[in-house]
Amino acid sequence: VSPRIVYSYDFEGTTAAPYSNYLEDRQALNLGIDGTLNNNFKLGLSYSNFFGGHVNNKNSDRDFASFSASYSF
Repeated sequence: VSPRIVYSYDFEGTTAAPYSNYLEDRQALNLGIDGTLNNNFKLGLSYSNFFGGHVNNKNSDRDFASFSASYSF
């Protein structure tokens, strides 16, 4: 079992349009956990939360959760 925490923060400044890949005060948090059973069955669960960046952050309402499973033989 391995946990995962990823946090990103655009702390100052904004990229000029039309790119907008850097937006002041935009933040994202990803929490997840992965596990392996008998080296052939894998499970993963994660949640992503996007916030900050004021009204210019088009991702602020796109939080999501995901689940994955795989089996190798």
